[in-house]
Amino acid sequence: MEDRCICCGEIIPEGRQVCEACMKGENMRNNEGYNDPTPTQAMWGIRQEEKTRALERKHGVYRGEVYRVLVECPPDNAKSEKWEKKRKKMKVVGVYTHIVTLEDSKGFRESFRWSDFFKRKR
Repeated sequence: MEDRCICCGEIIPEGRQVCEACMKGENMRNNEGYNDPTPTQAMWGIRQEEKTRALERKHGVYRGEVYRVLVECPPDNAKSEKWEKKRKKMKVVGVYTHIVTLEDSKGFRESFRWSDFFKRKR
């Protein structure tokens, strides 16, 4: 079986995914001859989504899931200086290499390192 470029379909050496012409951007022209970087940009978007899904599987946390997380909130009255710890329902909106981003019902977003997130969730 022949290895082919993922952008243009050209036959390429084994172990590569993109041919030299696509790497240099020579094949990125539309039918009128103008530069068209759309295929390359689409491939990078697909790769980013694949990385995100792999991180979701690795940590067992998926975008859209709701968790009750222990967060520190400022005091309700101005006299008290001590911050309160509350459990809030928060939805996962972003999964990244080192952090997870959560959003509450009011649209407030907060990010946690993975170790902190697993300690705080319930």
